[in-house]
Amino acid sequence: ANFIAITTFGTQRHATQAITAVRRAHESVTGFGPDGTPYAANDPHLLAWVHAAEIDSFLVAHRAHGHRQLSLAEQDTYVEQTAVVASLLGVDDPPTSVRELADTLAGFRPELAGSDHARDAIRFLIKEPDLAFASRGPYLSLIGAAITLLPDWARVELALPVQRAIPDRAAVVAGEVTTRFVRWAMAPGHAHARSLQNAATGS
Repeated sequence: ANFIAITTFGTQRHATQAITAVRRAHESVTGFGPDGTPYAANDPHLLAWVHAAEIDSFLVAHRAHGHRQLSLAEQDTYVEQTAVVASLLGVDDPPTSVRELADTLAGFRPELAGSDHARDAIRFLIKEPDLAFASRGPYLSLIGAAITLLPDWARVELALPVQRAIPDRAAVVAGEVTTRFVRWAMAPGHAHARSLQNAATGS
């Protein structure tokens, strides 16, 4: 979250420092998957997947819960701007439009499959988040809303409930209430917004 804040709202100098720090941290993240396939966090192919999934998720969430709908041109601009950060992180030829983003995700689809590690991570995020008890209600409402944005194939792979009209609608409503509160808390001039701005600019 801090990396996203800095590279979105921070100065170019602070953003560059954050990108350099992430690339350095990635250097030690290597190993082998459950099937023996080697991996490295700085692998451009893996970075491309993380970037595409992240940016698409932000767009999907904004379409569902954003304060206003973005035009296709505005969405293209967003994807193009995020490609700058992706390139500096090591992604080769990142997508620069919504169409290219969709094509990139489609290209990854044959490689995607759930794993015990992924499902363990999901269980941790849902059942064992490192949060104060009072924060868990709003947090879980956001988790529920996020799950409703996943396609059924992804829910199946991650052992999450497939779409159900009433539970999904309830999760969407709860998520909308929580995102409105977050939007209010992050409004210009609000104390929480100033804290984020200070973190992003390093002041």
